Amino acid sequence: GNDESAFSDFASQFHTDGYLLFRALCKLSAKTLPGEESDLSKEPSKMFLSFSSATVDPLALNSKILSLEMILGIFEHCGNAFRNGEKFIYAVQHYLCVSLLKNCMSTHTNVAHLSLKVFLVLVYNFKAHLKAEIEVFVANIFLKVLESPNSSYDQKVLVLETLKALSSDPHLLTQIFLNYDCDLDSENLYKKIIGNLTRLIGNIITTKFSSGKAASQEIQLSNTGLEVLVVILSSFLKALDLPIGDGDTDDVEIYSGLNKEEQKRRSKLQLDMEFGKAVKMKMHEESEVPGTPSTIPDDNSATNSVEKDIAAQVANAFDRKQMKQQNFEIGSVKFRLSLKEGINFFVSEYFVELDAKSLAHFFLNHKDSLDKTQIGEALGKEPEYKFVKTEEDSEKGGEGFFVRVLHHYVEAFEFGGLQLDEAIRLYLGGFRLPGEAQKIDRFMEKFAECYTRQN
Repeated sequence: GNDESAFSDFASQFHTDGYLLFRALCKLSAKTLPGEESDLSKEPSKMFLSFSSATVDPLALNSKILSLEMILGIFEHCGNAFRNGEKFIYAVQHYLCVSLLKNCMSTHTNVAHLSLKVFLVLVYNFKAHLKAEIEVFVANIFLKVLESPNSSYDQKVLVLETLKALSSDPHLLTQIFLNYDCDLDSENLYKKIIGNLTRLIGNIITTKFSSGKAASQEIQLSNTGLEVLVVILSSFLKALDLPIGDGDTDDVEIYSGLNKEEQKRRSKLQLDMEFGKAVKMKMHEESEVPGTPSTIPDDNSATNSVEKDIAAQVANAFDRKQMKQQNFEIGSVKFRLSLKEGINFFVSEYFVELDAKSLAHFFLNHKDSLDKTQIGEALGKEPEYKFVKTEEDSEKGGEGFFVRVLHHYVEAFEFGGLQLDEAIRLYLGGFRLPGEAQKIDRFMEKFAECYTRQN
């Protein structure tokens, strides 16, 4: 009954069938191959351990590859109903992205290439709906591969070639900076990419005097990272209509001593990028209305004025974020030295309201940045403690304020379906328990209440 009511929202039976087919293909491509261990709940550093492909079922592998190829075909031929339909976008977010998370770093070359090909298409054409997902892919998957000692050489090269493909489009690179580095609620994605590439290039200093296969691979990775940086700089020069220099920089090759396998990998990823651009162009052409005049002003002076205004807005947004991050670091130091001064600073700088629920969520959301001992001290304060001497409302700083913060903190967790030890580990991961027995009792009593109610 519920499925029928959900599918009745589609415009026709064709739309319903298309949705069901797309969902089925995503689920099929997300299936774990026999002999593989794929667990997205693992720590990022543990996700890139190599596994043996000797026991992989060829039929299962071919089914995964075929499903990814069919998904690519869907993107190549889909219309406006798919690109803009709420249910189809939901399927992309909740089914396709899960599949790509499992497959984009597969040690099976065809699976990894097809997954990255789909990812590039998503970045080009669905980025407005996938801002959080793209951030997860780049920050928590691609960059973690470059940082992790457990990731293989081939996986690192694959990530670098993907970053090169993304960086070759000036418009896309600019949007990454605007949508993440200038957004107060997002990570500094562009900054992280540059930082990881710079560290990778620095490895050549320690390995250039070494010999052996590992040293040779490190040198190749450093040169490939340098190649990506050159592409990034060239893209920004193109965006500014500035001369790039002599020669064609569309296919920058800093290191020429690549073996055939790596050259093949690079050529495939370049084809992936061309595919994404072609699909983007096709979608743009279909969305244009014949006879509609261009919205770009013809007057050069008007264009320059608009560009200057946009540039000023971007600079202001970036400066605001930088200032807020600096203030947060100052607040973190104050919080580590003094609980009361730190909280008052965060309140004065509008990071949090002087409200029990707001402060509880602030502690939870920034548990990795704030001092965990101080968070534990705050949550364990006595019931008679007053944060604001003149306030009577316990939710606004009065007596029992931090007890209310503790209650809101625990109630923010979802313990449903978790084993007791898993729930306790999740709960205690955000702070350090105080030493006093009475405080520990309050912590565990509230935890037991919430865990029992949710299970």
